[in-house]
Amino acid sequence: MVRVRWTAALVAVALAGCDGLQGGGAVSANFFVEECPPDDELDLNPYGFDAAWLATERFSGVLIIQIQEYRVRIEESDSVAVRVEMAKMIDAGLLEIDEANDRIVLADPSTPLVLPVGTEGGFANATLSLFQTCPDFPTLFATSGTLRISDWVIAVDPEDTGRGERLVGTLTATLADAAAPDTPAATVASEFDFEPPRRPTISFK
Repeated sequence: MVRVRWTAALVAVALAGCDGLQGGGAVSANFFVEECPPDDELDLNPYGFDAAWLATERFSGVLIIQIQEYRVRIEESDSVAVRVEMAKMIDAGLLEIDEANDRIVLADPSTPLVLPVGTEGGFANATLSLFQTCPDFPTLFATSGTLRISDWVIAVDPEDTGRGERLVGTLTATLADAAAPDTPAATVASEFDFEPPRRPTISFK
């Protein structure tokens, strides 16, 4: 597995500090099929990147954590997306609403929250997109794995995104192509520690 470079990641993300982005993240992966199909000479191993852009998106009780190699549109960058069923986690007592601060936090902040990652049901799933590195083989889905959350402070009101929020965690997962979901294609490891940027997100033009 490629060793992530946290120092470089923190420096890269700090450069975007004027836009409210604080923190860092990194991704590494090991591919069982090492070349981009079809018959591309690019060797996918070793693979890894330090994130230059991290952000969140929210809809219908779901929070998406986006970890991107480049600060561009999603379809122009390699990235990891972690989709978390936030409303279900509140209902299950894993997260709770801190009414005094109007924030959604870990129900037990003294212990990291460990969630299984899969393709159906559950509280979390994830993808690795290779739009920059391997456009003909762009997205792999996590078939199994673990999301470990050690800090979670998210505003109750989506309009308050970027105000006093913080997300810290790690993801480890086995990935597969949608065309062959029973055949492992890669393993991925990712870590993130950042304060989501304010909305609306900036234009990348």
